[in-house]
Amino acid sequence: MPETAAPCSHSDPITWIDGLEPHPVCPVREVPAWSWLLSAWRWCGEGRLPRAGGVLDQPAWVLDALDAVTAAVAEQRRRERGDGPDGER
Repeated sequence: MPETAAPCSHSDPITWIDGLEPHPVCPVREVPAWSWLLSAWRWCGEGRLPRAGGVLDQPAWVLDALDAVTAAVAEQRRRERGDGPDGER
């Protein structure tokens, strides 16, 4: 494995999650590592959970991760609408 990654082909290779430091990495390279979480988030929106049972049967870290995705999606939607601190009306 090479010591340094190949340059990113995207114009802004910064992956960010609110509350965390920006991470200079090609976002496309990060997708496989996070794709399971995005799929699980979508399943929850359809009424399915990652593990058998109810909400209390899910590992706490999975619930925390799903909450983080929900918050990030809500923030992005607010920005797109122009609501909130980054898109004051």
